[in-house]
Amino acid sequence: MKMENNNTVSNSYEVGYGKPPKHTQFKPGYSGNKKGRPKGSANLFTAVEKLQNERVRIVHNGKQKSISVTEAILRKAGMDALNGNAKAQKIMLDYFEKNERRKEELAQRVGALREDDRTLLAETIKEYMEGNVNDTTK
Repeated sequence: MKMENNNTVSNSYEVGYGKPPKHTQFKPGYSGNKKGRPKGSANLFTAVEKLQNERVRIVHNGKQKSISVTEAILRKAGMDALNGNAKAQKIMLDYFEKNERRKEELAQRVGALREDDRTLLAETIKEYMEGNVNDTTK
């Protein structure tokens, strides 16, 4: 296939919609958006993470204390719940329930792990007593 401007194009590549000519495609390592977001600049995820870990000063029981923004928000929602705010009460109760479920799941995982460890240890002792285990400590 020959083009009018004397540029030879391979027969294996068809130019068309979504398939620009090879000579106009971006070269590897070069972007079409040269003024895009600079490397190292904060995206939404990093900005939120930075904000939630930021420290703020509060007065608690007459003493100044430094806590994270996340903890401050939770304390405020907790105080609103105690003061009768129904929406805050529901939010806090949902968090408490999720936290309890998470603790129960972790306890089950630890229990299962311990059971697995006990089974493995019993099998190892049995093999050792039968003389089927090589001593690798020598």
